[in-house]
Formats: sequence, structure tokens, C-alpha cells
Amino acid sequence: MGRKKGAPKIVPEQDKRICASICVCQLIAVLSCVSIVYLSVAVYMPAHRTLESGYDTKPAVCQTRELHWASTLGDWSSCGEWCLSKSSPPYPQIHVVVRRNGTTIRLENCTRPANVACPPADEESLRKYNCNQDGECETITGVFSCRRGHCANLSEIYSCLTVADGNFIDADRDNLKLNGFFECQKSRCRQIKKTPFPCDRYCPRITTFGINVLLFHGDIVLTAECSKGYTVIEDLENTDPATQKPTEEHLMWTPEKGVLLAACLKAEKSAAHVNNVHNITALDCINGTVVPEEKLPAHYMNFTYLWSLFEESQLNKVDPELPPPQNDLVIYNTSRLLINLDGCVNTLRDECRDFVKNNGKDGTNHTGQSRFPCFYHKGDPLYSLARFDIERTRIELILFSTIPVVLAIVSCTSLIICTKIVKVGDDAKMRIKCRGCCGGNEPPTNNKDVESSQLQQEDKHEDSADPTDDE
Repeated sequence: MGRKKGAPKIVPEQDKRICASICVCQLIAVLSCVSIVYLSVAVYMPAHRTLESGYDTKPAVCQTRELHWASTLGDWSSCGEWCLSKSSPPYPQIHVVVRRNGTTIRLENCTRPANVACPPADEESLRKYNCNQDGECETITGVFSCRRGHCANLSEIYSCLTVADGNFIDADRDNLKLNGFFECQKSRCRQIKKTPFPCDRYCPRITTFGINVLLFHGDIVLTAECSKGYTVIEDLENTDPATQKPTEEHLMWTPEKGVLLAACLKAEKSAAHVNNVHNITALDCINGTVVPEEKLPAHYMNFTYLWSLFEESQLNKVDPELPPPQNDLVIYNTSRLLINLDGCVNTLRDECRDFVKNNGKDGTNHTGQSRFPCFYHKGDPLYSLARFDIERTRIELILFSTIPVVLAIVSCTSLIICTKIVKVGDDAKMRIKCRGCCGGNEPPTNNKDVESSQLQQEDKHEDSADPTDDE
């Protein structure tokens, strides 16, 4: 039978402050121990490898030379989304050129500065034609890239020089045979067997009238007409303002030498002065050269001609006062790029996708190559790192070591103290032994008093439940 109504509880209600304190200490102790186990793989071991790696803490410059997507992991990958498990293919493999910083230049009295952009063509954004549906490809015209009847019109973004020498295919009828590259004229398509074939992006025209400076930075060309160019020499080795040498400038170029061409990391114009005259500052400039003004086409030229002119000018004797050629600055001609020493991240925020997007431009189809600071090992050219910060690694190691260890020690010590000062009386109620402590200031009870009070309560309950007459 169940307990009688109004009968005292077998286990009395406990002090909530004591129970809550013990539960919180147990929870903190468990979480701290689990975090120490996890952090040993995620923080402690990588930090130890970083501190003992021997990489130079002073950054160099990396320039992407090749991006390859591997179907199998092999022995390396530039970036993986999760360090504790194997990433899924394809695996990005970025090869870079490691070199010293280029030259900072300053151009004076520049008029009509303009930035002309020619970004990389995005084939993923092209409209897809499904020739497997009736009437979808009745009027397609241009150069198409097809796979099992699904075709994209490359002519929307490229001007291609093709020689169609394959079989003729009716795109509206023999749609399943559309695999490869085809030149189509109103659904009559002929296969292009010789691949790859040259294609140029459709880009804005570059004005050549009244300019004598052309600076490449990324996929942008800055054009202007300037009066003088200076090389800026800064004391980058010394970071102490008190002993740092003042910045020096040396005359590098004048319009009499010809049209200045150079590839820079960044080029910016200053605020306009009188008569809309600007100064232009360009950072990390390399491959500086000059070409005769008569080599520029009248009024306009396209990007293809500009790139060929720039590459041809590199073969000539280089003026030592201009930004140096890249070969003179190279530390390692080829190196494998890793996002960090482990080649992976644990944030699960698609960092690898953004990393490859920003650092994986290899100059295909005359696009700008990615340039970014990187870190190298003076005795080993095999790997270069995009992220390497000794001071931050030390701070993270100290924080992630101190906080969980201190919490674990404090919580375990508190539990040990609880085993000494918290006692359970004969009435099954927990009390703190020391008088005046939090949650335990009730005096200890006498066992005999407890038993007599329980008997009195039971007698009163029986009298109230079963009354009798005194007749």
C-alpha cells in the first residue's frame, strides 16, 4: 500500500543550495576534463608543432603559379575543413612562388587616372541549355561546351579561335551525342577535336590616348599620365620609431624613358589637388619596364594586346632603377601552400572555399595571379604557410591551458571539500558540519528527539484518521 496521507516523507526535502553547489561542481569538473581531452588534439599538439616548426616569423610574398584539384588526397592538401577527420574530394593543391617584397613607387602629377577592370570569366554563371528537351536547342549559335546534352554557350564570355573538324550533329535530334566542345549554327553543330583552343575574355577597351603609365594590380589596369616616378625606400627591418631611418625617395622614371609598365599588388590614387591632379602610390611592384610610346595602338587596345606587349617587354634589358624582375626576388621557385601548419581548419565555416577563392588565382587566361603574405622555412622549400603567428599561438595555448585546468582543479577541490564538510544525518538530510557556512547553519539534531517526534506525529495521525467513542 502507498504512504498514508499526511505521513512524513521517508527522505526529507534537501537543502537546494547544497544540492545545486554539488551539481554545478560536478558539471564543471566533467566539462573541464572533456575539454582538456579535446583541446589536446585541437590546440595543444598543433601549438607545440607551430612553436617547434622553425618557420620564419617575418612574412614574405607568395604568388600563385598553379591550382590543381586532386581527386585523391595523396600526401597533402592546401586546406581541409575538419582536422579530426578526412575531408571529402576534390582536394585543392596550390603551388606558389615565394619571393621577397617588391618595390613601393610613387608617381607625381598624374592626370586622368582611370581603373579598367577585366575580371575572370565565370563559366558557372552561363545559361545551361538542356538539348534533351524538344525545341530547347533549335536556334543555338556559337561555341558550346556540352556534356550529355547539357550545353553552355562559351561565346557569351569568350572570343575563341576554333577549328571545327569533327562530325556534324543535329543538336535538336541527336542530343545525347553532345559531349565535348562544338561550334553550332542554328542547332547544326560540329565537334571541335583540337583542344584546348585559344579564347580571350570580352573586356573593356583600354584608352591609350594621352597616357604614359600602365600599372597592373589584380585584374585591374590603372592608366594615367604622370610627370615623374620615385622609388620609396622604407626601413621595414626596424620597428622602433625612435631609431627608424626616415623614408627615402629616388627618381626612378620620367616620361622621356617611355611608357611605364609594372605589376603591383595595390595601386591607389590620392585625393585630387589643383586642376584634378593626383599622386599615385603602388605597393609591391615588380617587372617594371618601359616601352616606346609608338608601340601603343592609337586611341584603344584590348587586354590581350596589353599582356603580349608586357610579356615582350620583359625580354628586353631591364632598367635597374625600375621595379626589379620577379626572378631577382625569388626565394623558392615553387612551394606547396598550406593554410596553416596542419593544412586544415576546425571552424566549419567554409574557410577553405574562401581560401581557395582568394589565393588560388593562377593567372589562367591572362588573369591576375593571387598575391598574399606567406611564411617559409629557410631550410625547407617544400611547404609555405598562409597563416603563422607565433605570438597568437602562445596566447591561445596559455588561455586554453589555464582556463580548463583551473576550472577542473577548483571544481574537484570543491567536491573534495564537500565530502569533508557535508554530512548526512540520521534523518537522511544533508547538512554542512561547520556552523555559519552557507546553507548549513541548522544545528545538529539529537537522534532520540528525532525518533520521539516521528512517533508523536504517527500517533496524532492515527487518532485523526480513526476516531472512537468513549461510551
